[in-house]
Amino acid sequence: MSPALSKIKDIFVVGCTVALRYSDLINLERSNLVNENYQLYLKVQSKKTQTYTRIKLPEYVVQIFKKYKHKKKLLPYYNLVRLNLYLKQLAEKAGWIEEKIKTRQKRGIAMIVFKDKSKKIHYRFCDHMSSHTMRRTAITTMLRLQMPEHLVRKISGHAPGSKEFHKYVAISQNYLDIETDKVFEKLNAMYSKAV
Repeated sequence: MSPALSKIKDIFVVGCTVALRYSDLINLERSNLVNENYQLYLKVQSKKTQTYTRIKLPEYVVQIFKKYKHKKKLLPYYNLVRLNLYLKQLAEKAGWIEEKIKTRQKRGIAMIVFKDKSKKIHYRFCDHMSSHTMRRTAITTMLRLQMPEHLVRKISGHAPGSKEFHKYVAISQNYLDIETDKVFEKLNAMYSKAV
């Protein structure tokens, strides 16, 4: 992996953990770190919503920040366009290349959007990667691991009743339904054996 992609991987891992918007994530400085009772926290005020967030950091994030300890910022800086380009390359290197059909609504009808319209080539998963993927991944992961919604909203800086936040809840509910179905299948199998 090139040095640039290695740095992008670090940004991606931190972003997928702390659920901050890219504008807040990339501007983190040493002053955003707070040490309390031998635990390191990230204290941030969102640029967009002015919401304060305090996030306890896992050891792997602390180790990433230590890599850049001689810099003013906690993470290397990339402008959004370059970051999104590198994220796509990183995902491709990771093997996330399965076809993922992209659609857009046109007058209420879902229309397929092709990466190459003339050859009818679909987008791949890696082609969909962007800075928002990190935030979406962090929020969805927290919800999927059953962190209460109000706490996830506090970490992510979403307001109560946020329409954007409820998209994540729907994704999480879909996962919960799938896992619940698996449990019900096991229960049915146990019941069938008993009868």
